[in-house]
Amino acid sequence: MTPDEERLLRLMRQLGSNPAYASGAERFPEAVGPEDGAKIAADLQVAVDHGVELREARAAAQGAPVACRPGCTSCCEQLVGVWAPEVELVVAWLADPAHTAERAAFLRAYPRWLEQSRASIAEVAERTAAGDEAGQARALAAHWRRRVLCAFNEQGLCSIYPVRPIVCRTCHALGTSDDCLPDDETISRAAVMHFVPLERLLEKSRALSRAAHLALGGRELPLVLCEAVAARLGSPAP
Repeated sequence: MTPDEERLLRLMRQLGSNPAYASGAERFPEAVGPEDGAKIAADLQVAVDHGVELREARAAAQGAPVACRPGCTSCCEQLVGVWAPEVELVVAWLADPAHTAERAAFLRAYPRWLEQSRASIAEVAERTAAGDEAGQARALAAHWRRRVLCAFNEQGLCSIYPVRPIVCRTCHALGTSDDCLPDDETISRAAVMHFVPLERLLEKSRALSRAAHLALGGRELPLVLCEAVAARLGSPAP
């Protein structure tokens, strides 16, 4: 293990050692920078991917294979909420000269996405800040039904697939994707599989991500992926 890897492991352990760091009740005492956040997000994504693979294998063994395939964009029509570490990972990936085309495509698509999403973002933020979980769910579902495609989606495919957020890595339907859109009750009718080992891992990863988010100086509310990445890239709001 390299010194950098040892430092990252130590930092992650410290961030996860005290629930107060994730709740915001206590301030994390060590400086955490954007590069640290990106590395933390990448490490968590690797662990989650392994858990997703195990869940897929269990589902297939039970006769209910994952229905998601390239070109299916139902999940890409939701507002994607993330914490700052995953934003920093996407920003770092887009800064690589090898991904200039993906960055340019996102910045072209972003103004229209924001125009279509601005009201939903505001309502979700208001409901979240008020602790109105039911209202938040209704606002998210209402936006989903409007079919606003993520600004990172190009011709049905995710342009940042290698660094896509954990929520995008774990949102899978079983058997068929025909019922993926939410109905009038605000939830999707698509079949999903509860896999306890993955759900426990996700709970821990969310706490660690939120602790890192606050240590990076983020506010207590989660960020909307496209909006947060555009802000970090210096894209002006139209």
